[in-house]
Amino acid sequence: MQDLNYVVRIYENKFFGRYVGKNKKNVDLFNGSINISGTGYFVFDLRELDLARFGANAEERNKLSSLAQTIAEDVIGVRDAYNSEVIYARLHEWDTYSRKKTPAMGVFVFSQEERKVAVALEGYSEEPILITDSIYACPPKGDGKNRPIFFVSSYDVSEAA
Repeated sequence: MQDLNYVVRIYENKFFGRYVGKNKKNVDLFNGSINISGTGYFVFDLRELDLARFGANAEERNKLSSLAQTIAEDVIGVRDAYNSEVIYARLHEWDTYSRKKTPAMGVFVFSQEERKVAVALEGYSEEPILITDSIYACPPKGDGKNRPIFFVSSYDVSEAA
C-alpha cells in the first residue's frame, strides 16, 4: 500500500435542485476536490448511485459503477450500496492552467452516516491508489466565504484548527 499525502474538501452544492439549462435539473448533493500529493488534483460531483454519472462509454461506466459498489460494501462496510446515505462520484482531473476537467479512471464514495470516504484511482501510478479515511464536519463561520462543510487530510492540521 502506498503512503500518500492528501487533502479532501467537500462543499455544499448551492445549486442543488435548480435547473441548469432548459431541462436539466442539478442533482449533485455536494461538490468537492481531492489533492493527492505527487499524483494530481481531482474534482467530483456527489450524487446517489442510481443518478451517478460514471461516463459515456458503457464499458467504462460499468467498470466504475461496479468499483464504486464494491468500495461502498467491502471497504467502507455499508450493507446496501443503493442506500441514500451513500453518495458517489467519478473523479475528474482538474488542470489549474486551462481550468478544465478530464475524466479519470477513479471513483469517490462518501458514506454520510458512517462519515467515511474512499477513493479508488487507476492509471496514475504502477499500482491502483486506494485511500480510505473518516471525514469531519467543518463548523460554519458565517463570513460568506465558500468553505468546505466536510474535510479530511493526511497532514497534521491540528495547529490550523
